[in-house]
Amino acid sequence: MHLFIQGSPGIGKTTLVKELVKKKPSLRGFYTEEIREKGKRLGFKVKTISGEEAVFAHINFSTPFKVSRYKVDIDIFNRVVIKELNECLSQNCEYLVIDEIGKMELFSEKFKQILWQILQKKKTISTLPLKGESPFLEKVRSLPSVSLLQLTKENYSQILNYAQIFLNTVPLEKIRKWEEKAKKVGLNERILIENASYELASLIKKLNLGNKGVVIAGRGNNGADVLSCARKLLGKGYQIEIVVLNYNRAGEEVKFQVSILEKVKKIHFVDTEEDLRILKSVLKSKDFILDGILGIGIKGEPTPFIKKVIEQINAGKSKIVACDIPSGLSPLQGAVHPFVVKADYTVTFVAPKEGFFLNEGLDFCGEIFIADIGISRQLLEKLN
Repeated sequence: MHLFIQGSPGIGKTTLVKELVKKKPSLRGFYTEEIREKGKRLGFKVKTISGEEAVFAHINFSTPFKVSRYKVDIDIFNRVVIKELNECLSQNCEYLVIDEIGKMELFSEKFKQILWQILQKKKTISTLPLKGESPFLEKVRSLPSVSLLQLTKENYSQILNYAQIFLNTVPLEKIRKWEEKAKKVGLNERILIENASYELASLIKKLNLGNKGVVIAGRGNNGADVLSCARKLLGKGYQIEIVVLNYNRAGEEVKFQVSILEKVKKIHFVDTEEDLRILKSVLKSKDFILDGILGIGIKGEPTPFIKKVIEQINAGKSKIVACDIPSGLSPLQGAVHPFVVKADYTVTFVAPKEGFFLNEGLDFCGEIFIADIGISRQLLEKLN
């Protein structure tokens, strides 16, 4: 899985990489910096995160490899970079930063060979030039494990945030293990749901989305999360409509949340395509929608009924908050079909899912927030 950040010269790609290294010192890789004298750019040096550096391109070099006015010394580049990347391959470093995969760097056949190995075995954040094509670069861009973002001056903060989130992604199997660890220390399913819903309610209040909302619950634990959140929002004075889908097949935790809510608020049960007219009416003129239809257990495409629900949600003008993951998005593969809730905000629990960064997953997540479930990721990692 790889995050590629593309941008024109001087836009801030290297600055972004340096910010990431400050926040995550365990990163490995390299970045390039300009060499300037009296305001004039004379060349470039390469610096590895482990501390080596050297000038590898300069207007005064004498080599056959040239980009604009700058001559590139491949031997110097290889001496510094290939050593760093070889160490990354052989050691237990999960993420690498590579700044950049540009024309100068691609003069090196050794660099291309080792980079290709890295792209098969590690996770990378790499920067690319906005212009300039090569068969190798096209091959790299076309990898299914790549998410490509374009950096501009206006979206620098957003792209930096996405990159930081990317560095915290966790495979689904690990998230499942953490959930089991949380239960073993006494945080049973019901407690985890209450904790998750508290985080959801707090964020909705912080985002100041408005007072009128619709909570849409599926039959799994994501549904229980948003139903518990609905109760908390009602307690804060929000005007909340509650929709429960396929209640006849709902899990135990959804039924428990419904048993509480139906004593204080009317619930709209939507079970068939004929009932979708109820949903359409409820969705009108609302400030926000809280999506808890499908979670990380999704396999394949949603049912035809759920597809129509998702279409209705996406067709409106309300802001959409996704609970843990936008409904329909695969936590493993991203947006592998068109029936995905297009969220403005995603509140994901414990850690970001890899699918956020695959197959245009980010297009459906909107702004991503990470929340714990009553026990932090750091503590979960320490538990046996």
